[in-house]
Amino acid sequence: MSIILNKRTGSVSLKNFDAGIIETMKPVIRVDNSGKSGYYLDIPELIEDRYVPIIFVFPEQTIEKYILPSIVIRRDDIALDLVRWASLAIDYRVPAENAVQKVVNGVVGYDYYEQKMSAFPYNITYGIDVFTRFRNHSVLIFNKLLTIYPPYGVVYVKDSLGEIRSYDAFMENVNHIEELTDVADRVIGFSLMVRVEAELDSYEPEVIKSMEQFTINLNQS
Repeated sequence: MSIILNKRTGSVSLKNFDAGIIETMKPVIRVDNSGKSGYYLDIPELIEDRYVPIIFVFPEQTIEKYILPSIVIRRDDIALDLVRWASLAIDYRVPAENAVQKVVNGVVGYDYYEQKMSAFPYNITYGIDVFTRFRNHSVLIFNKLLTIYPPYGVVYVKDSLGEIRSYDAFMENVNHIEELTDVADRVIGFSLMVRVEAELDSYEPEVIKSMEQFTINLNQS
């Protein structure tokens, strides 16, 4: 049996999860030499390269020139997961804005209510690639990412009302990256795949009129 909350809850979209996969890393915001601000993962062991830029790209985008070292995140797949879906339910029901309080048969209520239907479960898969020039740098960054996204971890997502939610996240696989066109342009790193057991909202809040009276007719034959 679902529980209907008596307080408004926010909604979540792909944008919220894309931000959450980065913000779970607890990055710092820095301004580069061009004056552009961005997210950076602080790894003190890298000394002069301790602030590693985090770059989010969409699947159709390509990186023409590597920033070394760097962490590149891609959203790879979105799949509906109805195994985790029990049934369509109401997330919350609260008095609508400017609703008038009513008493019907001794029960106190309101003439209009706002309600929102629950979200649907999805699995969202992210690829997290580490690019470096030196093998020991890639290992240090990889070790840091393992503390953030272990085989069974959590992604923290901020919904539309600013509330923080947590979602289970699983490391699917790890691959080694090594590209060598010549010694000077060698790229070494790792590729991690993280699957988030997410949810996405399909319904906007709606205002409905409440029942103000009811009549029972008893017919005798």
